[in-house]
Amino acid sequence: MLRDPNAAEIVTPALRLMKAAVATIVRAHGDPAVVEQVRAVLENARRELKAMDRRGKR
Repeated sequence: MLRDPNAAEIVTPALRLMKAAVATIVRAHGDPAVVEQVRAVLENARRELKAMDRRGKR
């Protein structure tokens, strides 16, 4: 999947998102509320992308 040239375009933004998520949790010292918020943001992004993928297959 990552060998596809189209996929390469999103690697950098995806890594930036992951870096921001990890940095937020580290700065919050693992505060469970912050961890849950970060998980929710990532899960919402995943759901939106999956929905976009399903719409594109029509």
